[in-house]
Amino acid sequence: MKDIRMTYTDTDIFLSTYILTFFRMTGIYVYERVECEDAQMQKLMRYPEVSFDIEIFILNDSDSKFEIPPDAIVISMGKKESGRLNRNDDIIYLKANDSPKTCMKKLLEHLCESYDQFGMEKGCLLYLLELYDQNHIMETILGTRFFAPDQDIYREVCVNYSSAVQKIYELNCDESKFLMFSYVYLAYEYNYYCKRLNEVFLYDVNSILDILNDLASGSDEQWNDLDLLYAQVYDDLLGKYREASVYYAKAAEKDYNAFACYKMGNIWKGKYRDPITALKYFTKAAYINPIYYRAIYKMAECYVSLQNIEEAKRQYMRIVQILQIRCSKQILRPMEIEYLYKTYKNLAKIERNDYNNINGAISYYENAVYLWNQIYDTQDDFCSGFKNAIRKTSSDIFNKQYKLLKEKLKISQIYDNLCTLYSQISNQEKAKIYEELLKKEG
Repeated sequence: MKDIRMTYTDTDIFLSTYILTFFRMTGIYVYERVECEDAQMQKLMRYPEVSFDIEIFILNDSDSKFEIPPDAIVISMGKKESGRLNRNDDIIYLKANDSPKTCMKKLLEHLCESYDQFGMEKGCLLYLLELYDQNHIMETILGTRFFAPDQDIYREVCVNYSSAVQKIYELNCDESKFLMFSYVYLAYEYNYYCKRLNEVFLYDVNSILDILNDLASGSDEQWNDLDLLYAQVYDDLLGKYREASVYYAKAAEKDYNAFACYKMGNIWKGKYRDPITALKYFTKAAYINPIYYRAIYKMAECYVSLQNIEEAKRQYMRIVQILQIRCSKQILRPMEIEYLYKTYKNLAKIERNDYNNINGAISYYENAVYLWNQIYDTQDDFCSGFKNAIRKTSSDIFNKQYKLLKEKLKISQIYDNLCTLYSQISNQEKAKIYEELLKKEG
């Protein structure tokens, strides 16, 4: 398989997510870079220089701050006469009302025309795109992996996954690497969600490993995502962390698979309780992807475990810098809301307990309250860019997940802390407000 890197602006959330998740389902790991207009943010984003077989740029105009190679594929939502993009055969022009599926189809057709490995399976890839879109695979994967399990969502997920897996099976997935990988990948995803709900696995895990073995033995070249999926099966489904670590290490061999490094860090932090080793992996993940806020969050937690509070605070502040800008543009994904909220809480705790800075703690708690109040409900338009695109589908998974997210974040504890802190600085008016809010939360 080819190594692909995709560079996109911080406003192209839905399209980039759509493309990344589709490629993930077909066994192609896409390395991502985000281009941000904010000067302060740019200082945080020092990506390592690595060469890739295929470069994809999503641009709203021609003023990219990254150097665009002459053979890169450009998805342009700007004008055709844009100066630097005056090329004919490697630009995919999108109209304002083009759907992500339309863009993905144009991208696949371009790849199939330019690369033999894609061209030989053009029919399978286009079929998978229909399946991906009709069965709401993107919403299903994001919903099942990022949020608390829910029985209503589980039933909808069950229909989406079961239908998709069955359709791939009926096509005889042995004849296509992409179909074969998608079949086993969706089976893994479904089983992983079953595990989180304490449900019985629908697919036999040994059968999943057998299919992965068939894929590995039938390939003369490196399959980008195969080692990663092996690792996730051993890690998430079987709890065999030594075997998982071996495959994560293989997936991270090229030094730019940030997700593999992140998952390795999770094993060392959570299972082996070794924050020093875990920190090495999280740091590497954040080096590869400088805005990998989940890796940075885990770095901060490791520093807290090692009682290096000053460095922990510095890492939490990196997350604020990364996500606060996106928050102001109303383009936060649901998971980003959760991590920014938890970061504010942790910063408030540090200010209160370690620096005895009551006003600083109040400020961070107030930020968390503001964020919690903006989380989607039927009257709210927060993160409208991401949600409006989601509303175009017939799936209501994300609407349910926003409700679950609001319940998960437990605002009552913050109300209680603010009531206490305002009382300590003799601001009884504010203390009373949060006391009343606390009563309403029960």
